[in-house]
This record gives sequence, C-alpha cells and structure tokens, in this order.
Amino acid sequence: MEGKNKITRQHFVVTTLFVAWLVTSNILFMVLNIHHTWPAFFICIFFFAYGLNPGRVKEIYAGAVSGLIFGYLLPFYLGAMAPVLGVKAALNVYIALVLFIILILGPVAHTLVNPVSFTYALMCLIHIEEIHEKIVEWGLMTILGGTFIIGGIYGIGAMMKKIESKRSRVSQTE
Repeated sequence: MEGKNKITRQHFVVTTLFVAWLVTSNILFMVLNIHHTWPAFFICIFFFAYGLNPGRVKEIYAGAVSGLIFGYLLPFYLGAMAPVLGVKAALNVYIALVLFIILILGPVAHTLVNPVSFTYALMCLIHIEEIHEKIVEWGLMTILGGTFIIGGIYGIGAMMKKIESKRSRVSQTE
C-alpha cells in the first residue's frame, strides 16, 4: 500500500481535532441561540473541498456573498415574473439566469461568481419564505461564523505544524 493511501497517525489526529472543533463550534452557536448555521458551515465545507487552500478563501467568501445576493433577489424576481410566466416557469428561468451569469462570467470574474455562489443561491431557494427575514443573519454567519470556524482550522493547522517541527528537530538531534 502506498504511503498516501493509508491513514497516518498525523492524519487521524488532525481529523479528530477538526471534528472536535466543528462540533465545538456548533455547540457554541447553539448556546448563542444561533439556529441558521448553514452559511458558516458551508464556508468550511468549501474550504475543505478546495483543499484547505488559503489562496481560495477570498473566492469562497465572494462566491457566498454573491450567492446570498442572488438568493435575496429571488422573491423580487418571482413577484414580478410569476404572474406572467407562472411560478414554476419563473423559478426555472431564474435558476437558468443565475447559472448563466455564473458560467458566462467564470473566465473574467471567477472570484466573484463561482460554484459557491450557486450553492448559496440554492440554499436561499430552499429557504425562500425566510430570505428577507434572515438575509442579515445569513450574511453575518457567512462572514463571522465562517471566519470563526476557518480561524479554528488555521489554528489547528498551525499547532500541528509547530508540533511536527519540534518532532523533526528532536529526531534530527537523536
């Protein structure tokens, strides 16, 4: 079995710490009576999906915010277009427009509109009845909650690098 295809002790420890941090974050949000935590955890999900790459954090946040804007505009669009097209047709046209905007602008504005945008817009669609009431909370959870969670992940990573560096120095002196 190749070295990269096995679960190492370090991978196990880091995974355990990440999970503990995510559960602790969720408990803290519950204690603070924050129920709509999906925006913060989606930031985390995309951070993991993009390989914990700090260079993609700006893209994740920009995509999340643009997705929330797309989602926020949805009820206004439906209010104007549903009487003309019917709800289902208007909704499908809106989804097509959002997808088209994301895909057509990808080569020139990938940081601003990207798959994260579409995911957040879809979450707004799922919660369409609450969009206008919850948009500020969702925006704050995206920025503040996401930063809190990713900050903890960075902290764990820094701590593990420090421990690994000490181990490396100790093994070199032996």
